Amino acid sequence: MIKSALTFIKNRLVEALARNSNEPHKIVNFINLNTDPPSFTAKINLFLINLEEEKILRPANPYVQVDENGIQNPAWPPLRLNLFILFAAKPIVENKAENGFNYPDAMIQLFGLLKYFQAHPVFTPEAYPDFPSDIQKLVMELNTLTYAQQNEIWSSLKVPYLPSVCYRAKMLIIQEEPAIVEGEIEETQLTVRQS
Repeated sequence: MIKSALTFIKNRLVEALARNSNEPHKIVNFINLNTDPPSFTAKINLFLINLEEEKILRPANPYVQVDENGIQNPAWPPLRLNLFILFAAKPIVENKAENGFNYPDAMIQLFGLLKYFQAHPVFTPEAYPDFPSDIQKLVMELNTLTYAQQNEIWSSLKVPYLPSVCYRAKMLIIQEEPAIVEGEIEETQLTVRQS
């Protein structure tokens, strides 16, 4: 479910930002964690930095699930998760003679990402045919990180700071199937052994 949500978001950004590119994987891609430190191989690199349980929307009786017939069944409460996704810009310098970081291009890429999520904050199965079937809806909200949080993230990655923005993707609902009740106990029998 988490993988399908991240892949869907990546695909939407590729579609929006890499329309005229022959190499869309160089525009938007996941961070490469197979190297130490991790490598950023695309102009926009995304990765999951945190998961959070959404506790505000808990049902009144979390251990009961009501089916379509109105029958209450015992169930574990649904787990509602918010994903915190960091999008880091590191444009690839096309000219091999130039070494370094193309800062103006990084700002253009981040601005394009911000404009896209501002115009498309909600993703639903009705609007997108390739929307993951195990997710009901995704809502993208800009999440401002403090300087301390940013420092912790980039220090843990062992990478110098890259221009980045963090979004909260709300919300994935994980729900176990309700317990099956076989029937009511109609009769009990007690047997006593004599010693």
